[in-house]
Amino acid sequence: MTIVRGSVKVRQGSFMRTYWLGILLLTGGCLASDGDREDSSGSGAEAAQTPIEMTGVWLGDDGARLVINSESWGVAEIADYDNLARIAYLRTKPEGQLQFARVHWTAPADNTVWLCVDTQGHERLGLAQSEPALVDRGYPHLTGCLGGPWTRYRNPIDLTGAWTHQDSEPMTITARYWGRRVLHAYLNDNNRAVISNGPYDYDKLTWIDPENGVFYLCVEREHLAEAEEALYSMSEADPTDLENGCQGESWKRYDQTIEVAGLWRDSRGLDLRVSALGWGPLSVVEYDNTKRRAVLERDGLFQVMEWTQPVKEAFFSCVTDQDLESLSAAQESSLEADRSDPGTGGCRDEPWRSLRRPIAVAGRWLDPFGDLIIIDGETWHQARISSYDNLGGLAITVNNQDADRLPGSFSKRAYTPVINDTFYHCEAASGLASFQDAEAAEAIIARAAPEEGGCLSEEAPWETFRRVVDLMGEWRVSRASGEGTTEGWNFEHRALLRFGERYFYDSWSNSERWLVLQRPDQAGGSPGNFDRYRWSKRLDGSTLLCAEVANSSLAEAQESPVEANPRDLVNGCPGGDWLRMEPR
Repeated sequence: MTIVRGSVKVRQGSFMRTYWLGILLLTGGCLASDGDREDSSGSGAEAAQTPIEMTGVWLGDDGARLVINSESWGVAEIADYDNLARIAYLRTKPEGQLQFARVHWTAPADNTVWLCVDTQGHERLGLAQSEPALVDRGYPHLTGCLGGPWTRYRNPIDLTGAWTHQDSEPMTITARYWGRRVLHAYLNDNNRAVISNGPYDYDKLTWIDPENGVFYLCVEREHLAEAEEALYSMSEADPTDLENGCQGESWKRYDQTIEVAGLWRDSRGLDLRVSALGWGPLSVVEYDNTKRRAVLERDGLFQVMEWTQPVKEAFFSCVTDQDLESLSAAQESSLEADRSDPGTGGCRDEPWRSLRRPIAVAGRWLDPFGDLIIIDGETWHQARISSYDNLGGLAITVNNQDADRLPGSFSKRAYTPVINDTFYHCEAASGLASFQDAEAAEAIIARAAPEEGGCLSEEAPWETFRRVVDLMGEWRVSRASGEGTTEGWNFEHRALLRFGERYFYDSWSNSERWLVLQRPDQAGGSPGNFDRYRWSKRLDGSTLLCAEVANSSLAEAQESPVEANPRDLVNGCPGGDWLRMEPR
């Protein structure tokens, strides 16, 4: 498969290099014993006067953690290194066989370094050293490592972990992502980060260092065209004033939560939601992110849960002890799982439970033709999802036998992260006979400006998918005061059906909770004019609805200032009474 980023093609072989880099550096098996070191006498590592330049903790884009010092590189030993040449020779002993490899690195800059393993599997250090170098450091993000890109590692951002803001959905911050948005760059020393909303659209963030599991965030500037300007411009936020020090507004408080917080799906298709309070139907009594261990309780019985480090939006879990009658018994339990190969065993003689994030574009969407597209963990409209990769933004689907087009065939789809309830989609290959054909299919996919082009050609734009209005569904509607009669309303994906009449809509915002409806010809008031409704979700599952702007032009309905106040059910709706909607 060929993927185009910008105008440069990256072939699938680069993923294999990344795979072997991970195997060699992170899970390389047992290390050589002292008796196996006949090749390393007098090596640079032993005679070095200065620490290796790469000393520190690094995170790969897939979440893999790499710890380096002058003696070890992850789980591999360093046989020799040269800071001037930026080369290290590593010694591993996978399956009892002594092997040497060579890794190159670029000059660390802005928390980032690029790595390339250009030779490996040698029985002697001298053989690895004698191999000609096959690297080019000019453009490591594009090419130069055996014909493909180098592998990027970053110093962890100080905010690495899972966080919540005012009981919102957990947000996981890694070296690559800030929640679902791309973390473009960050400076730990300056407490500053830049996140990407899309091409030439960046937000500048400033934070106050975490303390006791809490940090504070200020979004200083939004929608900047230049990332460098956002990263290096002076901060105007005042960390001493939490109430008004963020552009005249309060800083946002984020609380650390359990590392694996969020929604997950296992290999059987079962969903699991984890938070600091609950692990599915069980209560979380206590947890330790460092040990990756939690004590859970249900109906007075306790159990001990362990989990592995999340990598590529996936992790393993294992119940090591259960049916314990007291919290102290769970805390004192000495049973532990074997973490060496969780995919095949180690959890009480069984494999660990495998969990991964659902596909990132799950939901109900409108495609460019106004059709309703439903995507969940199993299906993509009239197709079944065979595989997906949220980090790469790729999915392979197979059409149902009763699909409108190409029944039973496979497709390769590319998708972007969801931003402001919108994502871009490109069906890069279709009509294929097998999963293998779809996986191997070459496709031109340019992600830099999907609204302008890059889907199969530089000129063809991607399709825009927009999330449907949150009100979609059938409702019982009455006055919030309880007076009057009850009506039946049905919000379809393009219109409100009320008393047999359809009020169509094309303008709405789920984040700001407003919707503009166009009056039908036979409706009261001026036919064809527009009403703007604003809604407020309630804890009891109901929704309050207010006709905030009535019988106006489309521009007036979209641009009029906010006037509805859901805290005042008597006088807080300019267009009349607040309505209460309850699901039918």
